[in-house]
Order: sequence, then structure tokens, then C-alpha cells
Amino acid sequence: MSGNQISTIEPDSWRGLENSLQTLILSENSISHLPPDSFASLPLLETLDLSRNNLAEIDGSVFRDGMAKLSKVNITNKLFIMIKKL
Repeated sequence: MSGNQISTIEPDSWRGLENSLQTLILSENSISHLPPDSFASLPLLETLDLSRNNLAEIDGSVFRDGMAKLSKVNITNKLFIMIKKL
């Protein structure tokens, strides 16, 4: 789902994928905010890529309850990488 100009994520965005989705790649979109429990309905999710979005801050409640298998999260941002190299 990368590069699709997605700007909004809702907890029920994943309806029907709850028991199968293991990798979710949302890189290169326009996501600027993640509501609480955005991915809580995905108990099998292992990898989440949110890189190259407009996320300035991520509340801890986004990753609570029911995400025991989540082990890889990519939230890098091109701007952050450029600043870090200076």
C-alpha cells in the first residue's frame, strides 16, 4: 500500500484482514496522525513500515494491546535521516 497518498488510518481500516495480515507496508504516503489502537485489530502483524510519511509524533496507544507479534517497525523519515547526517 505504499505510495498511494493514503492520509487517514482508522482502527477499522483492516476489517477482514484481522486473522491474516502479517506485513503492512504504508511507506511513502501522507499519513500525519495515527489514532489510538490503529493496528490493535491485527494480532498477527509482525512488520509495519510507516517510513516516509508526515508523522511528527506517535502516541504509545497506537501500539497497545493485542500486538504481541509485532517485532519490526520502520518509522524513518527522509527529513530525519538528512538532519541526522549533518
